[in-house]
Amino acid sequence: MKLTADNYFSPQAAKEYCSVSQLKRFIGSAGRFGCEVQALAEINGEIEPPEPSKAMLLGSYVDCLLLEPDKKDAFIAKHPEMFKKNGELYADYTIADAMVETAHSDKNFMKALDGKKQVIMTGEIFGVPFRIKVDVLGERKITDFKTVSSITETQFNPVRGQRETFAEFYDYDLQGAIYQEIVRQNIGKKLPFFLACISKEKTPDHEVIWIDDESLEERLFNEQANIIHVGMLKRGEVEPKACGVCDYCRSRKKVKKAINWREIGGILE
Repeated sequence: MKLTADNYFSPQAAKEYCSVSQLKRFIGSAGRFGCEVQALAEINGEIEPPEPSKAMLLGSYVDCLLLEPDKKDAFIAKHPEMFKKNGELYADYTIADAMVETAHSDKNFMKALDGKKQVIMTGEIFGVPFRIKVDVLGERKITDFKTVSSITETQFNPVRGQRETFAEFYDYDLQGAIYQEIVRQNIGKKLPFFLACISKEKTPDHEVIWIDDESLEERLFNEQANIIHVGMLKRGEVEPKACGVCDYCRSRKKVKKAINWREIGGILE
């Protein structure tokens, strides 16, 4: 299957290729446990993927304005829920203008966004077909644009039991590792990976962050078993496990026996 902007997010593409977001649905991320049963149900069309949150819509809008401003009208037509009848943004999204202004006011930040936009590539990692859509592919770098709640504040990750930066919490090193490897397979050389970030605070913060190659290589090596397992799950070679705590698992839950009160809060299979 040849991927294009039109079919990149199609059900067929999801079946044929893994992606970073799909991988995270299997193995967990952002303070959530992965659920193999739910991830496969989404891929097979048994349930719809989650609707984008207001934070995600805001991020997509800012992404559009900075990376593909010529597609602004198409974005507005696709997401009328963000705009009033007079064309103005609803209050939840008005910070977008300040975020874009912050980016344009810093020439060094904008340099990080120089390059080809939304570049689609495919390849294999540990024998599993992957697809990526690179925000910015420059001659000497890969840049992924992120909108974040805060660049400097940490948040508690209940899965790992520790406070983490936004980059750790959302496993952006894993994304960088996969992007770097797939790009290498396509162009024949390894490029450094950067995050270009703008916060959604009243006065937006911004930063360009480099994730070093050693960290990316280590993360990819550590995820080898998980990626191979996900490939086996998608091919139907192993049975998926339920996490027991996601919405999908709760909707299918049947009580089999009483549990000890000390088990409350644990992962119940």
